Amino acid sequence: MCGCQYHWILDILEWMCLPLVQNIPSILKKLNAGSFLQYKARRPMLLKQVRSFIGESVKSLNIKAGNCL
Repeated sequence: MCGCQYHWILDILEWMCLPLVQNIPSILKKLNAGSFLQYKARRPMLLKQVRSFIGESVKSLNIKAGNCL
């Protein structure tokens, strides 16, 4: 299984030879789909933060390199 069908809890339950509760696969599928949508909504903000951090780091390195020369 992969994508929104997969959930690690199902693997653990199977590994421990425990029975699956009737609705647990559908509940976990909904949770996975919701998590993915939240990540997708936050992704542009996270990318901006990473780019900003990288930009500040490069500026800092340029200033330090200029001071060393």
